[in-house]
Amino acid sequence: MKQIKLFIEKNGDLCEKFNDKVLSSDIGNYIEKECRAVKKKDKVTISIVTPKELTDKEKNDIEELIKNNYQSLKKEQSIVKEYQIKRNLILILLGVIFVMVSNIFEKQFVLSELFLIVGWFAIWEVVDRILFDGVRDKIKTERYNKLIRCKIDFKVEDKS
Repeated sequence: MKQIKLFIEKNGDLCEKFNDKVLSSDIGNYIEKECRAVKKKDKVTISIVTPKELTDKEKNDIEELIKNNYQSLKKEQSIVKEYQIKRNLILILLGVIFVMVSNIFEKQFVLSELFLIVGWFAIWEVVDRILFDGVRDKIKTERYNKLIRCKIDFKVEDKS
């Protein structure tokens, strides 16, 4: 189990400077960075350490702030993925068309080879994105899911 400790002086430390309904990007990046080495089966707990006891409402607001941040990041990633799927379909179609056109210009060697190279390049781009970017995106989505479901506990600790 991975435990991430956040030392918070006041509730405003968790929020963006200009919007108190959004998690601070520094804290969001820190939490995400701490989760990079977490194995798939491991659970994540975020421990928020404050100098004074928080009310139940403050605790709920903080939990909601953190979880909403990762839900919105996950949603954004799914929107990007939809766009990438459409782009990949267009690229694969163009690649096939260029390879087929290269056969039409068989007698013109340079033109035929040019179309063949462009066609295979387009096809390879799709394969590369599916094999490498897809894996990276899947890991990121799993990390976001883990953070959305993570347990958040609160502790009081005086720094003095």
